[in-house]
Amino acid sequence: FAAGIVTAINTVLKALLERLAEFEKQRTTGYEQGSLTTKVGIAQFVNTVVLTILLSADVEWMGWLPTVKKPLSTPYWFSSVGAAFLLSMVVNVCVPPFVHMAKFVCFRCLQFLTIHLPTLSRGSKTQNRLNDIYTFSEWQLASSFGEVLFICYSTLLLCTAMPALLWIAAFGMTLKFWADKWAVLRAYSRPPLYSSSLFDSLDEHLYIAILLHLCAALVFLSTAGSACPDRTFSGVAVTNASQCDAPPGVTDVVASSLGKPHVLPVFIVLCLYAVAMVASSCRALMRSSDSARAELRQLKQEAIKQQHEEREKEQLESAQKMKEWVEAH
Repeated sequence: FAAGIVTAINTVLKALLERLAEFEKQRTTGYEQGSLTTKVGIAQFVNTVVLTILLSADVEWMGWLPTVKKPLSTPYWFSSVGAAFLLSMVVNVCVPPFVHMAKFVCFRCLQFLTIHLPTLSRGSKTQNRLNDIYTFSEWQLASSFGEVLFICYSTLLLCTAMPALLWIAAFGMTLKFWADKWAVLRAYSRPPLYSSSLFDSLDEHLYIAILLHLCAALVFLSTAGSACPDRTFSGVAVTNASQCDAPPGVTDVVASSLGKPHVLPVFIVLCLYAVAMVASSCRALMRSSDSARAELRQLKQEAIKQQHEEREKEQLESAQKMKEWVEAH
């Protein structure tokens, strides 16, 4: 039931954002589609993943919420929150492809009823009305691309704790590819020619998703097992979280686990990746500043050239007037 509610909210969010994108008044259709892609991906990611983690987290400032708190990365968290999240992801990756088929079937049924039923076929004898009946709806590439970003973000964030997400994402991507291919060819009208601006932000999204993956991997590997991870492989059976006296917080566990063999490589990769991202951002800023300086220099040269042209034009006009005055007198 909860998975169905999450999927329904994601569908409503996608439809609402598609309508609201028309009021943004972007300069081009490519910028509008790129903005819609980012909004759909982030909205579904927050609704499915972020809210699920926050509502089930054992955090003091979230204690006022009427939910069952589970310590992160414990068997109790996986059995309650993790299992529900896996089911929600399965529903979320399987429902959108079948929505295309449902739309196609509904369109054909309404088309048949409009043409053949006398009460509905009134006014459908003109060519424009018939064209409207047989015209498919427009293909929303941006929304579909946003759903792909949502799957990437969700899988990379939690696949360290739940490797089954990798199989779910692979199945969902394959199903989505063939369903979208069939929908573009059979269930929707021919899409317009999109520019590359729709996919310009893809590398930025992937950079952020990889950074979230490394941070989540560091947390999950540091706190894996139970509220007291030191006893996980010690041979001492810990069947209840209450057996751990004064369990440390997640931050303390991560800080004390950085030197462990299974945590240290992830921490090193995270540090190197952060340095690489900072260096890449600095290079991008330098390139943008250089291009801005070049544009400013070009504008100054054009302004100086325009001033010279206006001055020469004024000199020619004054010389012509002087010549006319001399000839007149």
